[in-house]
Amino acid sequence: KLSLTNNKAEKYEITQKKLIEEITDHKRAKDKLKESEEKYRSLIESAPEPVVVIKGENIVYANPEAVKNIGYSEDELSEMSFFDLIAQSDLVESKDRYENRKKGMADPSFEIQLVTKSGQLRWAEATVVTIEWEGDQSFLYFLSDITDRKHTEEALKSSEERYRTLFE
Repeated sequence: KLSLTNNKAEKYEITQKKLIEEITDHKRAKDKLKESEEKYRSLIESAPEPVVVIKGENIVYANPEAVKNIGYSEDELSEMSFFDLIAQSDLVESKDRYENRKKGMADPSFEIQLVTKSGQLRWAEATVVTIEWEGDQSFLYFLSDITDRKHTEEALKSSEERYRTLFE
């Protein structure tokens, strides 16, 4: 009987050690995941260009630069459809592009005209990647403001047309 009891005690001790190791490993993994999440959140939060996450058609995340450039608060944006920010002239094409993106058939970069809270039209070059957000297919948009470039291109085109009409 004595050896049987010692055997049970040894098994209990081994099981207890394994359990402690598993708990420790789980805690380490959890800490690493938290550290990784904080690192990536910091990168996106400090990005010098607007970054938004679209899930369904809703804006589920906007970094501080997006909030600043678009003019809506984070709370306001979270209650909006991404299509609420798109200029009427780009709306049909944007919805088609979005449907194609959900099927994996859209260009990752394109130009789009956005409307700020103040009603100002701003051009953006959008680069989009598909991600998983809270278990669902979502899209991470990087939006570089190209409004000044577009105005310069329009002015150059207008100048070229005036020049051409002078010499024809």
